Amino acid sequence: AVTEEDQARGLVRVYLLSATVPWIERVYFFHLHQEAAYTEIADNVDYYMGLFTPWLNGQVRPKDAYFAVRTVIQVLNQSAYKGRVETPSRVWCLHFEQGNEATIVLWGLDDGMTMTLKDASMRKSVTSMVGTPLLVKSRLPVSGRPLYLRSDANDAERLEQQIREAHWKKGS
Repeated sequence: AVTEEDQARGLVRVYLLSATVPWIERVYFFHLHQEAAYTEIADNVDYYMGLFTPWLNGQVRPKDAYFAVRTVIQVLNQSAYKGRVETPSRVWCLHFEQGNEATIVLWGLDDGMTMTLKDASMRKSVTSMVGTPLLVKSRLPVSGRPLYLRSDANDAERLEQQIREAHWKKGS
């Protein structure tokens, strides 16, 4: 079993990387609702794999994995993969486009990095792994939690160039 955070990170990365492989048409998730709360001990680790978990008085609550999967599906809906952007090792940066909009997805295999862009003017928005908008300027936190950078498709090449030329720093 993994933590809820690791589950969310892992599922969204599987979806993102699968979207880069042309012969993968669908990604399926095994459990929607897990059978046991993390406070209970169960021999079967499948009990903890759901996107929802038992909560109070027989209710369930969505886990970060639910919000992460929902966000990646909404953000990349019908998008075409355009390629990987060159970044430092242990950092992933993928370019997707749909119509007149580009989405650059960025995450690191290590937490605690920052990327500073010289010019972030072509970026329209930044969305977190779980769908919340981030109010950032030119300095972005890079971690295992993917970020979605949106721009107009005709500005995507300039944004990619800014990412390739960005200043990267380990540690907060």
